[in-house]
Amino acid sequence: DIFNSLGTAVLYYDHNGGLVNYNMMARALLPELSVRLKRFQEFISFVFEHSLDITEQKDLASTLQTSQKLPAFCEIIRLSDHHFYMVRAMIQLNKSTIVEIFDISQIKNDTDNIKLLDRDNRVLSRAIHSSQKGIFIAGNDDEKRIIFVNKSLDISFAKENQSILGYRLNSFLSTYFTDQWDAISQAIEDRKDGQFWQKINIQDDSPKWLLLSLSAEIKPDNENAIIGFISDETINKRNEQHVLQTQKMDAIGKLAGGVAHDFNNILSIIEGYVRLSEVAIKRGEDISENFLRIRTAVKRGSGLTRQLLLFGKHRVTESEIVNLCAQVQDVESFLEPLLGVNFKVQIRMPDHALFIRASGDAISQIIMNLVINARDAMEGVGNVSIRISEESDDQGNLRAILKVIDTGKGIEEAIIGKI
Repeated sequence: DIFNSLGTAVLYYDHNGGLVNYNMMARALLPELSVRLKRFQEFISFVFEHSLDITEQKDLASTLQTSQKLPAFCEIIRLSDHHFYMVRAMIQLNKSTIVEIFDISQIKNDTDNIKLLDRDNRVLSRAIHSSQKGIFIAGNDDEKRIIFVNKSLDISFAKENQSILGYRLNSFLSTYFTDQWDAISQAIEDRKDGQFWQKINIQDDSPKWLLLSLSAEIKPDNENAIIGFISDETINKRNEQHVLQTQKMDAIGKLAGGVAHDFNNILSIIEGYVRLSEVAIKRGEDISENFLRIRTAVKRGSGLTRQLLLFGKHRVTESEIVNLCAQVQDVESFLEPLLGVNFKVQIRMPDHALFIRASGDAISQIIMNLVINARDAMEGVGNVSIRISEESDDQGNLRAILKVIDTGKGIEEAIIGKI
């Protein structure tokens, strides 16, 4: 009864090594007891046939603690039911042997899980510390101290070789992200994610572009740490500026070709009226009309120069009252050389003047930029429509509407949210 009430399988071998007794749990666990395990030596052979390798046993050694006396031997075995058992054989004073068999499957599974978790943690740690992006984690309490930083962040921002670990997050970010600090602090307070750009100097005089990606949302599992990634985007920014400059130079080249043609026409007009004036002077005729036409041609040439300067961003004009419709008509002659022969331009506008307060040169620049973007959005051929209209707002005030529409495929959904 005592044997059967125990929570473990128990076997009893006498001093001659013969099997004397065993409980019901042992019989259920080892059906072969009455066939091949009658002798202690046979039992030992059975144990070693099912024993785990020495590596697995060492991993379990620190987990399986016992307060009992050291047994004659202790082995870990795996039986046909895929469970793991610890076998302890304890020699008694009368030379008999008591064998206990414990089910340690849960302990073995826990140990394996710990090993896998430890391995994953080591891999993750190597990945985090080898990342070129700076990574930090800060507590989401009142102090918001930084509780983790990777090597990249420490190398970039540590002062006098002193780690920023333990710094208050607010002090750290406000020192470097000065322009964006108000937006960053608001995002942290509101527990919202966000991305923030900052141009700074770090450790040397060369300017750097930094991008802070912040994750401060409240998570359902209550793990509300603030996680941040800081990356040096200087090279990407320079490449982006280089691409933009290349596109602008390409556009200027095409624009200059059209402008050169217009300038040639203007010079021909001026030269023609100068010759007419020379003849008229010899005849004593009035040449004031010729001078008015020359002045008109010169004004148009000045406008062409002004457009080129504005396109290159070399001058800024002040706002004034301008006719939006007339402004679009003035820039129309620039659009065909910008677009090329494979693109058509259509302009729709009211018959009457539509006056607005703006920089006329800036309006022309905006139209040309939008048309260039429209051209780049189409695959080698297409139509661009420029439409001007007016409408009233909720207070009854009239507003001018300028639209540039192209026949391109449009902006991808993955990109349009970033504009």
